[in-house]
Amino acid sequence: PALLMEFFEPFSKAVFPSPVVSLDDCNPKFTKLIYETIELCKSRAGLSELLIRGNLYKISYYLYEEFIQQTNNLQRPKNFRDIQKVQEAIELIHSQYAQPLTLQTVASHVQYSESHFCRIFKNITGLTFHDALNRCRIKHAACLLKETLLPVSEIALQVGFTDVKTFCHVFKRYTDHTPKTFRNDVTLSLNNFQF
Repeated sequence: PALLMEFFEPFSKAVFPSPVVSLDDCNPKFTKLIYETIELCKSRAGLSELLIRGNLYKISYYLYEEFIQQTNNLQRPKNFRDIQKVQEAIELIHSQYAQPLTLQTVASHVQYSESHFCRIFKNITGLTFHDALNRCRIKHAACLLKETLLPVSEIALQVGFTDVKTFCHVFKRYTDHTPKTFRNDVTLSLNNFQF
Protein backbone atom coordinates (compact mmCIF):
# COMPACT_ATOMS: atom_id res chain seq x y z
CA PRO A 1 0.00 0.00 0.00
CA ALA A 2 2.75 2.51 0.83
CA LEU A 3 4.37 2.07 -2.57
CA LEU A 4 1.07 2.33 -4.39
CA MET A 5 0.28 5.52 -2.48
CA GLU A 6 3.70 6.96 -3.30
CA PHE A 7 3.51 6.30 -7.03
CA PHE A 8 -0.20 6.55 -7.82
CA GLU A 9 -2.13 9.63 -6.68
CA PRO A 10 -5.59 7.94 -6.58
CA PHE A 11 -4.29 5.42 -4.05
CA SER A 12 -3.14 8.17 -1.67
CA LYS A 13 -6.71 8.57 -0.39
CA ALA A 14 -7.44 4.83 -0.26
CA VAL A 15 -7.64 2.93 3.03
CA PHE A 16 -5.99 -0.48 2.97
CA PRO A 17 -6.51 -3.17 5.61
CA SER A 18 -3.40 -4.89 6.90
CA PRO A 19 -2.49 -7.53 4.32
CA VAL A 20 -2.66 -11.19 5.29
CA VAL A 21 -1.03 -12.94 2.36
CA SER A 22 1.57 -15.62 1.89
CA LEU A 23 3.72 -15.21 -1.20
CA ASP A 24 4.09 -19.00 -1.21
CA ASP A 25 0.52 -19.20 -2.51
CA CYS A 26 1.15 -16.76 -5.36
CA ASN A 27 2.22 -17.28 -8.93
CA PRO A 28 6.07 -17.61 -8.95
CA LYS A 29 6.31 -14.80 -11.52
CA PHE A 30 4.38 -12.50 -9.19
CA THR A 31 6.56 -13.45 -6.24
CA LYS A 32 9.70 -12.73 -8.30
CA LEU A 33 8.21 -9.35 -9.29
CA ILE A 34 7.57 -8.46 -5.64
CA TYR A 35 11.14 -9.28 -4.58
CA GLU A 36 12.57 -7.46 -7.60
CA THR A 37 10.55 -4.36 -6.65
CA ILE A 38 11.76 -4.58 -3.03
CA GLU A 39 15.38 -4.65 -4.24
CA LEU A 40 14.77 -1.68 -6.53
CA CYS A 41 13.28 0.26 -3.61
CA LYS A 42 16.36 -0.49 -1.51
CA SER A 43 18.83 0.60 -4.19
CA ARG A 44 17.03 3.65 -5.66
CA ALA A 45 19.80 3.90 -8.24
CA GLY A 46 19.67 5.04 -11.87
CA LEU A 47 16.37 4.28 -13.51
CA SER A 48 14.96 2.50 -10.47
CA GLU A 49 12.04 4.95 -10.10
CA LEU A 50 10.80 4.09 -13.60
CA LEU A 51 11.35 0.37 -13.05
CA ILE A 52 9.51 0.53 -9.71
CA ARG A 53 6.57 2.31 -11.35
CA GLY A 54 6.50 -0.29 -14.16
CA ASN A 55 6.59 -3.14 -11.65
CA LEU A 56 3.80 -1.52 -9.63
CA TYR A 57 1.62 -1.39 -12.75
CA LYS A 58 2.26 -5.12 -13.25
CA ILE A 59 1.58 -5.84 -9.56
CA SER A 60 -1.65 -3.80 -9.68
CA TYR A 61 -2.79 -5.67 -12.78
CA TYR A 62 -2.03 -9.03 -11.13
CA LEU A 63 -3.95 -8.03 -7.99
CA TYR A 64 -6.89 -6.82 -10.08
CA GLU A 65 -6.99 -10.13 -11.99
CA GLU A 66 -6.73 -12.05 -8.72
CA PHE A 67 -9.55 -9.98 -7.23
CA ILE A 68 -11.83 -10.63 -10.24
CA GLN A 69 -11.06 -14.35 -10.12
CA GLN A 70 -11.72 -14.59 -6.38
CA THR A 71 -14.93 -12.56 -6.45
CA ASN A 72 -16.25 -14.97 -9.06
CA ASN A 73 -15.51 -17.86 -6.69
CA LEU A 74 -18.70 -18.74 -4.82
CA GLN A 75 -16.81 -20.15 -1.84
CA ARG A 76 -15.01 -16.85 -1.21
CA PRO A 77 -17.27 -15.54 1.61
CA LYS A 78 -16.34 -18.49 3.84
CA ASN A 79 -12.64 -17.90 3.17
CA PHE A 80 -13.04 -14.17 3.72
CA ARG A 81 -14.27 -14.80 7.28
CA ASP A 82 -11.21 -16.95 7.93
CA ILE A 83 -8.95 -14.21 6.57
CA GLN A 84 -10.59 -11.66 8.87
CA LYS A 85 -10.09 -13.95 11.87
CA VAL A 86 -6.43 -14.52 11.00
CA GLN A 87 -5.96 -10.78 10.57
CA GLU A 88 -7.46 -10.27 14.04
CA ALA A 89 -5.03 -12.85 15.41
CA ILE A 90 -2.05 -11.15 13.75
CA GLU A 91 -3.13 -7.79 15.15
CA LEU A 92 -3.37 -9.39 18.60
CA ILE A 93 0.13 -10.87 18.22
CA HIS A 94 1.58 -7.49 17.22
CA SER A 95 -0.14 -5.60 20.02
CA GLN A 96 0.44 -8.15 22.82
CA TYR A 97 3.64 -10.00 21.83
CA ALA A 98 5.22 -9.03 25.17
CA GLN A 99 2.43 -10.74 27.12
CA PRO A 100 2.26 -14.49 27.84
CA LEU A 101 0.28 -15.09 24.63
CA THR A 102 -0.79 -18.70 24.00
CA LEU A 103 -2.38 -20.51 21.09
CA GLN A 104 -5.42 -21.21 23.28
CA THR A 105 -5.80 -17.49 24.15
CA VAL A 106 -5.64 -16.33 20.54
CA ALA A 107 -7.89 -19.11 19.19
CA SER A 108 -10.43 -18.25 21.88
CA HIS A 109 -10.14 -14.54 21.04
CA VAL A 110 -11.12 -15.21 17.40
CA GLN A 111 -13.75 -17.76 18.49
CA TYR A 112 -12.23 -20.78 16.74
CA SER A 113 -11.16 -24.13 18.10
CA GLU A 114 -7.38 -24.50 18.44
CA SER A 115 -7.15 -27.11 15.69
CA HIS A 116 -9.24 -25.10 13.21
CA PHE A 117 -7.36 -21.92 14.05
CA CYS A 118 -3.98 -23.62 13.54
CA ARG A 119 -5.09 -24.98 10.16
CA ILE A 120 -6.44 -21.70 8.77
CA PHE A 121 -3.57 -19.64 10.22
CA LYS A 122 -1.01 -21.87 8.48
CA ASN A 123 -3.00 -21.95 5.22
CA ILE A 124 -3.37 -18.17 5.05
CA THR A 125 -0.02 -16.94 6.39
CA GLY A 126 2.26 -19.87 5.60
CA LEU A 127 3.43 -19.77 9.24
CA THR A 128 2.43 -21.58 12.39
CA PHE A 129 1.04 -19.45 15.21
CA HIS A 130 4.19 -19.95 17.29
CA ASP A 131 6.42 -19.08 14.35
CA ALA A 132 4.52 -15.82 13.77
CA LEU A 133 4.67 -14.95 17.48
CA ASN A 134 8.38 -15.71 17.72
CA ARG A 135 9.17 -13.72 14.56
CA CYS A 136 7.35 -10.73 16.02
CA ARG A 137 9.16 -11.05 19.34
CA ILE A 138 12.58 -11.48 17.72
CA LYS A 139 12.02 -8.49 15.44
CA HIS A 140 11.29 -6.28 18.45
CA ALA A 141 14.20 -7.78 20.35
CA ALA A 142 16.55 -7.03 17.44
CA CYS A 143 15.40 -3.39 17.50
CA LEU A 144 16.04 -3.15 21.23
CA LEU A 145 19.47 -4.75 20.87
CA LYS A 146 20.51 -2.20 18.25
CA GLU A 147 18.84 0.87 19.74
CA THR A 148 19.34 0.44 23.50
CA LEU A 149 21.95 -0.68 26.00
CA LEU A 150 19.47 -2.80 27.95
CA PRO A 151 20.87 -6.14 29.14
CA VAL A 152 19.86 -9.17 27.08
CA SER A 153 17.96 -10.56 30.07
CA GLU A 154 15.82 -7.40 30.26
CA ILE A 155 15.15 -7.45 26.50
CA ALA A 156 14.09 -11.10 26.73
CA LEU A 157 11.49 -10.20 29.36
CA GLN A 158 10.31 -7.10 27.47
CA VAL A 159 9.52 -9.11 24.33
CA GLY A 160 7.67 -11.89 26.11
CA PHE A 161 10.22 -14.60 26.89
CA THR A 162 10.22 -15.97 30.43
CA ASP A 163 13.90 -16.90 30.48
CA VAL A 164 17.09 -15.76 28.76
CA LYS A 165 18.20 -19.23 27.66
CA THR A 166 15.03 -19.79 25.61
CA PHE A 167 15.26 -16.26 24.20
CA CYS A 168 18.88 -16.77 23.08
CA HIS A 169 18.02 -20.13 21.51
CA VAL A 170 15.05 -18.71 19.57
CA PHE A 171 16.98 -15.56 18.57
CA LYS A 172 19.80 -17.67 17.13
CA ARG A 173 17.31 -19.90 15.27
CA TYR A 174 15.83 -16.89 13.44
CA THR A 175 18.99 -14.81 12.89
CA ASP A 176 21.89 -17.31 13.01
CA HIS A 177 23.48 -15.02 15.61
CA THR A 178 23.45 -14.78 19.36
CA PRO A 179 21.90 -11.58 20.75
CA LYS A 180 25.36 -10.39 21.84
CA THR A 181 26.89 -10.98 18.39
CA PHE A 182 23.94 -9.29 16.71
CA ARG A 183 24.26 -6.22 18.96
CA ASN A 184 28.03 -5.89 18.50
CA ASP A 185 28.26 -6.53 14.74
CA VAL A 186 27.79 -3.17 13.01
CA THR A 187 27.23 -4.87 9.65
CA LEU A 188 24.08 -6.58 10.92
CA SER A 189 20.73 -4.81 10.91
CA LEU A 190 17.05 -5.71 10.67
CA ASN A 191 17.35 -5.41 6.89
CA ASN A 192 19.51 -8.56 6.88
CA PHE A 193 16.61 -10.72 8.05
CA GLN A 194 13.13 -11.76 6.94
CA PHE A 195 10.91 -11.60 10.04
